[in-house]
Amino acid sequence: MALFNKKNVGLIGVDFGSGAIKIVELINTSGTIELVTYGLGIKDRVTVKTDAVRNQQATVGQLTHILKESRVNTTRVVAALPAVNVFTTVITMPPMPKKEIEAAIRWEAKKMVPLPLDKMSIDWHPVPVDPNDPKEKDKFKIIMTTAPSDVIQGYVSMMRSAGLQLVGLETEATALRRSLLPSAHGCQLLLDMGASTSNVIIFDHGLPVVTRNIDVGGEAINRNIANAMNISLDRAAQFRDDIGLPANGLPSHPVHQAISFVIDNLIIQELTRVLNTYQMGGGRPIDRITIAGGCSHIKNLATYLTTRTKHTAVIGNPWQEISYHPELQPDLDKLAPQMAVAIGLALKIKTTP
Repeated sequence: MALFNKKNVGLIGVDFGSGAIKIVELINTSGTIELVTYGLGIKDRVTVKTDAVRNQQATVGQLTHILKESRVNTTRVVAALPAVNVFTTVITMPPMPKKEIEAAIRWEAKKMVPLPLDKMSIDWHPVPVDPNDPKEKDKFKIIMTTAPSDVIQGYVSMMRSAGLQLVGLETEATALRRSLLPSAHGCQLLLDMGASTSNVIIFDHGLPVVTRNIDVGGEAINRNIANAMNISLDRAAQFRDDIGLPANGLPSHPVHQAISFVIDNLIIQELTRVLNTYQMGGGRPIDRITIAGGCSHIKNLATYLTTRTKHTAVIGNPWQEISYHPELQPDLDKLAPQMAVAIGLALKIKTTP
């Protein structure tokens, strides 16, 4: 079976984030993409400890509640597979007859994927090569995505239990590219900082050529603040949001120091390793870093990353191609970073008749 539904459908985007479930419903009105409704619910602690599929009953209950409270107008959804469950890579192969491509891809997958192929779903499609690059002359490129079949079936079952019609499964990388990087030009790095994990994705002309999942997010920052100041996690989270990082890049307050320790030693260190590996392998220099996720609202984070990495960093705006009532602006701006995946999923409606 194909891993992802390729039909141009999708009205509700559902993102089972590491700390919250987010939904966004969009409609396409004569080419104008309009916001219908949105919703967000913090996951129960039992659900956060493992993944959504392993907690189907709790997750279905929470999702059903969010959909009801948001007053959605459809049952058709597109959902995102968590980055930890997905392996994506770009493969370069010599030209070959069409009938041989499938076997060649499975052979490549067998070398790269740690699980037996009979337990995996594989999806792939060709990508264009640069005709002006002599290194790519007479080459054939494909982007291959794999995910465990039982995980996919778990999402199908979960949506069915919630009374929903799952019309598509996508990677978080695809959704983030659609909402945050609508222009496919250049080489950009996207840093998605969630509650318990962060994703580092490098896009080259819109293609996710590198993806890296880091087991560090807002919860690690909160724990470090709580330990440094001997306070509760709830209080630490409040300090994180109220104080953030220093504007001048020189940590002085204990909260500054606690946040910068995690950012410097766990996030930036891994981000730098990913960048160096990519560019040593012939990758092009990146144009900028775009930040998303619930942690991206930390004060002065973009400035701090720009100083530390020597690359321009900006906070992404996933609402940039969506029309909505002006009175919603303050609330949508506040929620924007953590809604980027759900928005990107719902934006599939741009190509839906």
